[in-house]
Amino acid sequence: MTARPGRGVLGRRGLVIGVAILVAIALIGGRRLLRGPSRVSAGIDQALAPYPAFGSATPARLAVGAGGDRWGRYAVIATLGTADWHAAFTAAGRVWARPAWRVTLPAATATDQRARDVLAIGTQLGDWVQRLSGIPGLIGIGRRDGTVSAAGAAVATTRLDACLAGAWGRSLAPPAALERVAATTLRSWVARGAATGLPATCTAAVGA
Repeated sequence: MTARPGRGVLGRRGLVIGVAILVAIALIGGRRLLRGPSRVSAGIDQALAPYPAFGSATPARLAVGAGGDRWGRYAVIATLGTADWHAAFTAAGRVWARPAWRVTLPAATATDQRARDVLAIGTQLGDWVQRLSGIPGLIGIGRRDGTVSAAGAAVATTRLDACLAGAWGRSLAPPAALERVAATTLRSWVARGAATGLPATCTAAVGA
């Protein structure tokens, strides 16, 4: 998928939040985590831990975007996803910023089109959530000190996107449908998020 949120202001916000998270870990007595190989995972765990779990899809939510044209379905699902993550940030006591959508519809298919749209939107939102949570800054620290490679950082980010998409996506589509339309290499990560709906379970994507 090529649709991505804007990165300018968000990059600065991510760096500030990422540094704040690391400082918080140190203040609560976790200084050893900042020296050990697990410090990036620990920081991401701290970043994702406050977000509540997304519930399973209700009949009403399964019906969202079930009718109408493709653009209309995409728009209504994207609007609901933005509202859902905004609510999650509010519950976590975090500041939310509305994503700058650049829409590119997933390829049309005769089967599971709605699930494909949910997963595509969830992936874009997962990337946005990572950035608002300061995760790129945390991974960047790992790259600078040599504990995370450039390739490893890209893989971790992609897996986190998929896992977060599954965590939110389960509230709009059956987990099995999301897994079915996911790329083979990311299917297990979509399934991981969709199993519980809890963003914090996605921390494992960094160390896998």
